[in-house]
Amino acid sequence: MDTTAIDISALTSSNLSHSDLVSAVTELVATMWSRVDGHASDDAEELQKAAASALNAALDADRRMAELSQRIHDLEELALTDALTGVANRRGFQGELARCLSHARRHGERGVLISIDLDGFKEINDTNGHLAGDRVLQHTAKLLADNVRSTDTVARIGGDEFMVLLTHTSCEDGLARAQSLEQCLNGSSIAWENKAIPIRASFGMRSYTGHDTLEHLIGRADEAMYRTKRIRAEFIRQSRAAA
Repeated sequence: MDTTAIDISALTSSNLSHSDLVSAVTELVATMWSRVDGHASDDAEELQKAAASALNAALDADRRMAELSQRIHDLEELALTDALTGVANRRGFQGELARCLSHARRHGERGVLISIDLDGFKEINDTNGHLAGDRVLQHTAKLLADNVRSTDTVARIGGDEFMVLLTHTSCEDGLARAQSLEQCLNGSSIAWENKAIPIRASFGMRSYTGHDTLEHLIGRADEAMYRTKRIRAEFIRQSRAAA
């Protein structure tokens, strides 16, 4: 009996999909066992070994496919997620913002972009160490993420700068939500080495439509945030001078 006609090596081909692989193994094993009837025991034993070899090859290929798929998924997540805080990174955020602007152009929708920068973050690092600074960043990301909708996006753009994308939101609603986030964040603190480190941040907001570009919108939101930061810094300076 010629068993070489059964191509076991083909089962490990990287071109086979999962369903193709299962079908091929099923057909192969069925063919092998159909040949056992009426043949000598030596032939039956040979076919049993061939079937076992085919099944092992199929299982190994399936395992490698699953591992490769998981690896690709993990790499995609790492490429779009900030490792420290777990929210989107700059690349992930820009991709989501570009998608939302494209959707706004097609459907005439509106939304709001909020730019956030922590105040006095360098002083926190210098006074309490970088581990404390990391805790502040994680706290900020979690607080923002916990207070937006699932359809919104929170991102750490870099350093101590965050952005929040509010989709399907009017300018008025966006302003109210930005003020709520600002009050929530600026009223919070983290516990560190038997003391509380207060969180302070400056917010800037810009609404968008389908006519906005990604770079222009981010620039306008940043401008609004830095304007707020300058006003807050000047107020603090004057308060200290008057004390």
